[in-house]
Amino acid sequence: MNNRKAESSIVIRERVTAASGIQRKRYASVHLNGNVPVSEPMTAAMLSMEQERFIQSICFKGKWSNRTMVKLIRIARTIADLVGEQSISVASISEAIDYLRIASAIHGNKSEVVAGG
Repeated sequence: MNNRKAESSIVIRERVTAASGIQRKRYASVHLNGNVPVSEPMTAAMLSMEQERFIQSICFKGKWSNRTMVKLIRIARTIADLVGEQSISVASISEAIDYLRIASAIHGNKSEVVAGG
């Protein structure tokens, strides 16, 4: 769908393994972003105030719960890890929002979230 070249499964596996290693090191445990205790993703995300406000705004407009907001941050942190970013970028947050919007549509939540406002 975009102009990026398709990756082989070997390259994808290497990126996932590297991201898992980064996450284990970050949390100094066997935890990964998806199962780390709720308080840690917020601390480990290292979001700017602007990014926090953006995420809160998106969750408010979409009527998403705090639990969904934590999922959003976990997904964005994982996306950032997969591309080797030290901190979460706006692009990673936007991609995570897209994934959650798709999941909401599939699972029957009709809330529409507009990333731009």
